[in-house]
Amino acid sequence: MPTWRWMYIAPISLLCVAAELTIMFGFHWKAIGGVASAPEELTGKFYVLVALMVGQAGLWGYLASLCGEWVQQTWLVCKQGPSLKALPWHYRGAILTRFAFVWMAIGVWYFIVRKVQPVWNLGPYQDQINIRDAGLLGFVVGGLGVSAMWVVEIAVYSSRPAVPAKVNREQLACYLELRQYLANFLTVTGIVLTLGTLSLNASRDFVKTASERNFFPHDLIAVFGGVFTVLLGMAYAPAYLALRTFGSDVRDSIVPGVLPDSKAEEKDGGVESVEKWAENREKLDGLLQLQIRDWRSFGPQVAIVAPLATGLASRLLGGK
Repeated sequence: MPTWRWMYIAPISLLCVAAELTIMFGFHWKAIGGVASAPEELTGKFYVLVALMVGQAGLWGYLASLCGEWVQQTWLVCKQGPSLKALPWHYRGAILTRFAFVWMAIGVWYFIVRKVQPVWNLGPYQDQINIRDAGLLGFVVGGLGVSAMWVVEIAVYSSRPAVPAKVNREQLACYLELRQYLANFLTVTGIVLTLGTLSLNASRDFVKTASERNFFPHDLIAVFGGVFTVLLGMAYAPAYLALRTFGSDVRDSIVPGVLPDSKAEEKDGGVESVEKWAENREKLDGLLQLQIRDWRSFGPQVAIVAPLATGLASRLLGGK
């Protein structure tokens, strides 16, 4: 990776690490050294949680930097970059509503977390660590990833040809680049939410080790993983469907959807020409990844299901 990229990626990652440590321990970070009176098992769970959250924070900064770079490139890769003005009013209203909803949802979630506070006995670590707000930065990065997917959707609607049958090389290149960026944003958001599920499990291990009486149901981890999967799928679907429509325009401009008339007489009644036409459309479907059930485009499903799978695995392997 070119060195110049790390000139802004490294500071952002370090800033996220510092912010995460401040959220968890306050401005003094005294508890990072551990508590001498804490049992060995509890101390071990404490350091696992801290290491996971700090590692995540560094990764959040790195992924957020990449997402910012990719968003910038969506304006450069297509002749007509993302523009709400180029969209019909109903598309514009739907996308703006989604943007507002996702950030309102994060705000409402945080408000509920602040108001509904389970009383946990953390033993020697009582008042030494803030577990409740530890994942706040992850939700912000997840919201940015979701918003970035919708920026790709805006770019798709802005770049689609006015006449679907007339797609030029620039629009073909635009489609291929936007498809890659959408996959990148989905992968980044999937990683963030999957790690969020893992950190929730680490938080539970620490809380339950401090006291078995602490209320933290193991099923809650699977529930959160399921919610993350549903929200990720709901965020990805509109952008994917818009991109798939763009890809269908590209395919139809190269190989028309209606079999063209042939003046040449076919000995087999035209079967050969039909087979050739169908074969060409199928090849383009594969190249442009328009077949939803094609194994080559199975990556998005993995990224979407990953948080739920992590939550279920945690529930099955974690015991009570």
